[in-house]
Amino acid sequence: MPRRERHPDERYFAALRVQDEPAHPLEAALWRLRHQGVGDEAILRVVDLYEDVFEREILQAWIIAGASDDALNKRLDISHTVLPYYRHLCCNTQVFRDKLELFRWVKNYQGTREGKLLLERAVHVDGLEAVAHLCGVATVLDAAHVNEQAMRETYFRGMGTLRSSQISSADAAAAHSQLKTAGAFAQATQRRGAPNLNEVLFKLKHREMTMQADEDIPRGEILN
Repeated sequence: MPRRERHPDERYFAALRVQDEPAHPLEAALWRLRHQGVGDEAILRVVDLYEDVFEREILQAWIIAGASDDALNKRLDISHTVLPYYRHLCCNTQVFRDKLELFRWVKNYQGTREGKLLLERAVHVDGLEAVAHLCGVATVLDAAHVNEQAMRETYFRGMGTLRSSQISSADAAAAHSQLKTAGAFAQATQRRGAPNLNEVLFKLKHREMTMQADEDIPRGEILN
């Protein structure tokens, strides 16, 4: 049995193919625009966004990356009125039964090279900020998270290179260097959660870690 290909814009074309006006209000709005030439500003903008390849490929990448409506409104200035139309008709991520089908669609994407690159970044860890960076939009990154991601990236790159290289080769040396860097990131990550002795002494000096003299301390809580 042939496998049915799934696409997030299926509803867009389905709404245009039917002879009678669809029951769903968003699909009906698109149908009326095409068959009767009437529609509000929201559905007009949706059609413009979808039928312009440049705008469609950018917006679908943001949605695939998990951007909320508030994020799309704030960072791309897209109206809250337009977004429900667009998600339902043009980029319905619920069409994919699982992540594997989503990955398969991205792998087989038939759009532009730039559009596929955006989608490939969108499905990775930190996909939303990667897409924002590629679009020239300011990214929102936490320094601690960046350190952890750098640790993972250098570790897996180093391990992958090491396993496919010969002993004492230049590739093996590069792999060991990457693993050493990953180890440094790991140590920095661990240190971030450990107590800082200078901070503890400072707090003790200013009595931030001591109890008030008139405070009743339960006998069981008194230590040596």
